[in-house]
Amino acid sequence: MKKMLFIFLLVALPLLASCNNQEFDKNRVETNAKSEESVDKASKETTAEVKKDGNENQSVSKAEFKVTQEKKREETKVKEEKKTVVDAGNKITEQQAPKKLTVEETGNIAKSTLKGIRLTMETLAAEHEEWHLQPWITNPADNKAKYDQALFTIQNSLSQYFTKNSAEKYAPAYLQEFFWAYEGFSMADENLLDVRFRVEEQAENRFVVSSITIESEAGYYSPGTNRLEYVKEGENWKINSYQFIPSQEQPLNLTKQDIEEAFVKNGYTVIDQFQHNGTTYFIIGYENQWMSAINTLNGHLEEKIATIYSQNK
Repeated sequence: MKKMLFIFLLVALPLLASCNNQEFDKNRVETNAKSEESVDKASKETTAEVKKDGNENQSVSKAEFKVTQEKKREETKVKEEKKTVVDAGNKITEQQAPKKLTVEETGNIAKSTLKGIRLTMETLAAEHEEWHLQPWITNPADNKAKYDQALFTIQNSLSQYFTKNSAEKYAPAYLQEFFWAYEGFSMADENLLDVRFRVEEQAENRFVVSSITIESEAGYYSPGTNRLEYVKEGENWKINSYQFIPSQEQPLNLTKQDIEEAFVKNGYTVIDQFQHNGTTYFIIGYENQWMSAINTLNGHLEEKIATIYSQNK
């Protein structure tokens, strides 16, 4: 009996151990599989979370980019609108800013005005021969009606060249010049502006020019400084005032250029510059037939100085 039990144990124990080992291996495989499954699941969940976070971050980045672009577009639009306003303002300012006349333009206006005055007065002198050398020109009381009628006619004729007040002021001078004295009233000659022409003042509707006159061979002009004020009425420039300053009050201090501007165009020649008793003179001549000296301070011709000059040569 003991022998049979011993044999049974020898056979059963190995089988029992084998079964236990198989069960252990099965459990270990299942455990490992579960573990791998858990790890894989965790990995997938982690990956999913990462992807989710990435997508969320990517969505945030796209939103921020969109906002930034919108902001830039708005800033650009504002800048362009400001530039448009500034450009428009500059354009309006340029349009409103008065155009400044050049020296040449002011000279042309002034000369054409004086020429128009001269031609107008010459026409009136031809049309009203009955006025010439009438006593009432210098003594209006002799025939006040005739005198007033003459002034009225002159004022109306010169209204395109003078303002109303200046036409009234200067009409008597034009009446005497063209119908009585014939002394070469300087405001009736565009050559008034030939020598040392300057623009003294200028504004949108006003300018003042100046020039000098030098005594001519015949003594036609009195030497001095001329100042003419022009104002704009509508589209026309008109004389508003005229001032003559004699050279005794305001010395001319003539230069060679002044002498050339005054005389060379009429065929005269500037011969020399000459000092006598502390005063400077310019010696001028005309075709070897006539010679005189011009005092540089007062603009008067002094032929006796020319004689002294000739004697010293």
